[in-house]
Amino acid sequence: MIEFLKKRLAQHEARRAQMAGDTHQQAQMDAAIREQAEMVRHLLQDQRYRTYAELLTDTKRSLEAEREGLLQNETDAAVREHQV
Repeated sequence: MIEFLKKRLAQHEARRAQMAGDTHQQAQMDAAIREQAEMVRHLLQDQRYRTYAELLTDTKRSLEAEREGLLQNETDAAVREHQV
């Protein structure tokens, strides 16, 4: 029984160490993503990249408008279906 408990304790400690490592790795990835996002934000504020930033903004707006149109079409179709 003691051997079983020692084995379970070792498994538990190994899982805890793995979780700590995973948490540390996730924190490093989060920090790297934040740094990259900040770098992109600064680049898009640079005058040399203004046209690219405008293109991204226009693309975002058009995609949002298209999405709204598709959602409205689905809503209209659902209303017509319930009226029948």
